[in-house]
Amino acid sequence: MRRVISVLVLTLALPAAAWAQGKADFSGTWKLSKAEPAGYKGGRGSINLDPGPGAGWGATSATLVIKQTASQITVDSTAFGDNERRTFVYTLDNKEKVTDDPKHPGIEGWRWMLKGRWEGDTLVLFTYQGWNQVRDKLTLNGGQLTINREIDGQTGGSTSVTGPQTLVYTKS
Repeated sequence: MRRVISVLVLTLALPAAAWAQGKADFSGTWKLSKAEPAGYKGGRGSINLDPGPGAGWGATSATLVIKQTASQITVDSTAFGDNERRTFVYTLDNKEKVTDDPKHPGIEGWRWMLKGRWEGDTLVLFTYQGWNQVRDKLTLNGGQLTINREIDGQTGGSTSVTGPQTLVYTKS
């Protein structure tokens, strides 16, 4: 009987342990080393890797700070809006989380909708604000973080960004 229980416990525990080991850990401080952008709508032509204020929704962040647990991931970056640092917390259960924009608390049109999910060993993060949408697919390979980003920026003007980007970060 003891042997049967031991086999049963191992049978149930091993798949859970294998699943936990298979998920990448993106935690750390990451510096941008390569970008293949789609470019801005309007007069800018390409993404400046140090874009400064007004670079548009979905601008590339030169540094990412990521903290990850089994159930959520926190991304600190300058990748949205006016390029001030922002921290977004995504749950990894594919359920939408709504959070106020710190510069516009309580204003519905400025709220951020965030959700994350695993697709195999790829982490997919969705970020929405109004008509603006970003889908980031994060993968780790050889110590590099690659983000395949699809942006749909509907804010208009010369600083909106639309299209795919491939961003490669190295851990610092």
